[in-house]
Amino acid sequence: MTRFFLVTDIHYGLDRKKKLGSKAPSLMDEFVKAANDAEVDCVVDMGDRVNTYSTDKDRKLMTRLKEKFNQIAAPVYSILGNHDVHTLSRKDNEEIMDCPAESYSRDMGDVKMLFWNPGMEIAKYKGLKIREKDLEWLEQELENSDKPCLIFSHIPLDNTEVDDKYALERDGWPNLSYFADAPKAREIIEKSGKVIACFAGHHHRNKESIMGGVHYITHQSLIQRIEDDPETPCGAYSLIEIED
Repeated sequence: MTRFFLVTDIHYGLDRKKKLGSKAPSLMDEFVKAANDAEVDCVVDMGDRVNTYSTDKDRKLMTRLKEKFNQIAAPVYSILGNHDVHTLSRKDNEEIMDCPAESYSRDMGDVKMLFWNPGMEIAKYKGLKIREKDLEWLEQELENSDKPCLIFSHIPLDNTEVDDKYALERDGWPNLSYFADAPKAREIIEKSGKVIACFAGHHHRNKESIMGGVHYITHQSLIQRIEDDPETPCGAYSLIEIED
């Protein structure tokens, strides 16, 4: 069995509209204790660690968040969120989080974990595009794996034509909360026959889809509760167990 803790969209330290980052320090204390008590194999942070203010402020807040993660006994693996690269570079993120800022993978028990860091340069009228080199990396990693795989990406990969059409009609430009060419990634994933599930954050709400036999799970933000009470953070994190 492989067991790990999952957390996303922490937006640490400062509030920005409904993103209650000021609640994150105490919520992270609870998360750290739970992860240590559970004695998990690893912890996965799926990005958007800061709320995007300025280079100096974001660097300081992300550093404080890293100090929280340092209290966890298990290895911590991080991926980039769009807010993490708004004022900070990939190199900044790599240095602060002590984790690769490009895509990387790790064997974890009976599974292989793929931490996917595609480009997140949002072009308003073109949508959010996946770089060709990121698709090539994904295909190569899956091809070379001799284990079932889990994929972690900040932005979900399960958008449908209905999602994209709704966003276009509402905003007048392509859907910016999904990758426009996510179907290309799903084609690679399904063709491999090796992927159990794809985990993502970004949307601040829970969702599960099954497409081509693969589970696509979007995880709720640590600090924002959208559906019920947006004034109260839910402190969401999950213990994931993979067996058989």
